[in-house]
Amino acid sequence: MGCQIVFLNEYESTFSLRNKFEDDEIRIIEVSNEQQLQRHAGFSSIDAVMVLVNRSKHWQGYKVEEWPKQFGCHLIALTTETDVQFHQSLLAEWADEVILLDPKLALLKAKCQAFTRRKKIALTQQSKINIHSNLYMDLQLYDLVKDGKRLYVPKKEFQIIKLLVEHPTKVFSKDEIYLSVWGSHDYDDANLLNVHIRRIRSRIEQDPNRPKILLTRWGIGYQLVTT
Repeated sequence: MGCQIVFLNEYESTFSLRNKFEDDEIRIIEVSNEQQLQRHAGFSSIDAVMVLVNRSKHWQGYKVEEWPKQFGCHLIALTTETDVQFHQSLLAEWADEVILLDPKLALLKAKCQAFTRRKKIALTQQSKINIHSNLYMDLQLYDLVKDGKRLYVPKKEFQIIKLLVEHPTKVFSKDEIYLSVWGSHDYDDANLLNVHIRRIRSRIEQDPNRPKILLTRWGIGYQLVTT
């Protein structure tokens, strides 16, 4: 059981990711526009959506804020751009992860191989923490499962959820979460945690605007309610 990737490439017509992989366990579906991409929304067999991006690409015409809920899988921006601020803008707008493309695609291939290994492990080992009737945390594979569908959650988001779910009666302040997850409460970007909370809610809540699982305790912090 290998991994399955949907690759969106709108502007580099001569670049085929499928031709770069020789591993039979890695299947890549190539699409050239968002309309084609949307055909794969909700498919439980999709492990990741990868999008080739450059600095000139504008995302205003895309409904990127809906992607996490539509696809329920890891969203990865692939780029040759090395500017850190550009990477941060992608992470803030829609990407779960940014992978810098090198000539041999070493980082990208390693990521796909990791997806494959995780699927194999899932067949033999699982360590579950139930959050709600349709949602549990898999500590072995470092992700969540909702409605039977595996959500590949980025590391920091998973660490936030794990911290909260292990202490369901406690309300964590922002400083406590920064200290536990990032190792410091003196983080430069005060909005960083808010971005992660929004992304977590888009994955686990029925209505992210009216959360019933990951709650805000105004003036105090956050609490995760389990059943």
